Amino acid sequence: MTYELPVWSQITEWLRRNAPRSYAQLHEGATPDALAHTRARLGTALPEELSAMLRMNNGVQIDPNDPDGMRPRPSGKFISDFYGILPTYLITRANEHMNAVYNDGERDGEWKRHWIPFAVESDWLYGLFVDGATGAVGSWSDGGPIEENVHPSLSAWLEESFHLMRNRADVYNEMVVWDIDGLDQEDLDQLT
Repeated sequence: MTYELPVWSQITEWLRRNAPRSYAQLHEGATPDALAHTRARLGTALPEELSAMLRMNNGVQIDPNDPDGMRPRPSGKFISDFYGILPTYLITRANEHMNAVYNDGERDGEWKRHWIPFAVESDWLYGLFVDGATGAVGSWSDGGPIEENVHPSLSAWLEESFHLMRNRADVYNEMVVWDIDGLDQEDLDQLT
């Protein structure tokens, strides 16, 4: 039996009805081959909740104007004012990046093999990971240490994020927009 992630279904349905331009940023679900390739590249199993979310939607569209090919489009950062959900090929790339930053000595600390990055902000200095051993969600930031167990599960983080999205974000031009009061018209016009 395949594990389902009801809160992700609720989020995507809400987006489809209320913010179709944000909904359009979602990739189709990851194939079994893509998930197997990701597991092999990571060298660890994917937690059931993360696998379920990726089977439903394999992350969000990447900004075609980004020369590094790694930044989510602004309209794809709907789940929070910060993060875009990574597709499988960028999960492995983010994991390699975090291993290089922490385990090769650029930063103090250690990036553990069973931590699986799944969401990042634009320049990857901040992000979220699922602990493959416990299912808890942790975070990293450029200005601080890696924090484990920030949320007890991916579902818990998604539920909190969905609540915040519905109650703190606005829908502008069929997109979820965070902190709309802090944006001028030129900023709003640049959202894609």
